[in-house]
Amino acid sequence: MASRKRIHKFSWKSAIGKRLLAYLSQRPAAIERYYMHLVPHHLADVTEVFRQHIRQLAEQSSNRAEYRGVCRIPTASQGGWDRGGKRHR
Repeated sequence: MASRKRIHKFSWKSAIGKRLLAYLSQRPAAIERYYMHLVPHHLADVTEVFRQHIRQLAEQSSNRAEYRGVCRIPTASQGGWDRGGKRHR
């Protein structure tokens, strides 16, 4: 029975990661959900999507409370990642 259970391993570096990045570039708000999986292999791309997302939210903010929400968005650099995509925490 144990042989029937297969764990499908994939790399966020593979085509799946690239397709997810393409999706996120069209829908930057979703970056907050997926960034931690992509940062080790796609730090520059994730950073750019975060920039898009933050800009969009800042432009839509109409009061101080909404702008504070923009400031609370986690970014790849705040998540403890360095430029090489390695976790340093």
